[in-house]
Amino acid sequence: CHEVVNGLMSRPDKKKLPICFLPNGSGNDLCGSLELNDFETGLNALVKGQIIKVDLFKILLDHENENTITGNKIDFMRYCIINSSLLLVGSSARKAVPLKPYVGKKAYTITAIFEILRMFVGKYDIDIDNGQQILKDVETQYMQVYNGKFGGGRIMLNPLGLINDGYMELVFIKQLFGGLGWPVKALGMFHYAKNGGTHFYDNDFVCMRCKAIKLTNKTVDPQSKKVTQDINIDGEDLRFTNFAKWEILPSELEIIVDFDRIINKTY
Repeated sequence: CHEVVNGLMSRPDKKKLPICFLPNGSGNDLCGSLELNDFETGLNALVKGQIIKVDLFKILLDHENENTITGNKIDFMRYCIINSSLLLVGSSARKAVPLKPYVGKKAYTITAIFEILRMFVGKYDIDIDNGQQILKDVETQYMQVYNGKFGGGRIMLNPLGLINDGYMELVFIKQLFGGLGWPVKALGMFHYAKNGGTHFYDNDFVCMRCKAIKLTNKTVDPQSKKVTQDINIDGEDLRFTNFAKWEILPSELEIIVDFDRIINKTY
């Protein structure tokens, strides 16, 4: 869906058409929010033709605005409909790509375990909603920005997420863990996320609902050189060095759904 959304948003004539999604990916996280569980439910939604508007967010990497981008714009600007991931999830997603032809979806598990054991820490300044709140020198091992509830194959990593509420959620773990503490915390997070998102009751998790984020990278290596960051945007791997910016675009996209199925869903 990432390629379709970005292609639509990049049309020179600015025309937007309603989109219907059929679940055929490795994660299907957006389809989870739309109660599309298989091809049949997707086709039924297409036949019904009911439309809802959903939010997107626009992400800029190392550029304050798109007018300053030279060269290939898609290397520095993307539209995101599901989630974007840094640190543990962002790096493990990038490193899983060459393993997928050999081990399939297990590649993500393998690289996630490696990244957990690596215990990499990022350091950032975070500007929320254009200066309304500023967090300085935030150090964390886990950070994601969400539109909906799901990530990593319909795991409820963000139980507060709604795809059409005009907000995104910045989620990170505020405390650093060393030794066995970090593997225990990270594996526990995924366990509780798979069981209804109850990890959000853990006081170490921070969730900030907002409309704009600027994340300034202050992560350095032992030689005091700034460390380039992995960022995974709806399954696409990109990188930034100095900063990343997110801006919510409320009700930007029309999606074809089975609205009755969404309303009457059961858990």
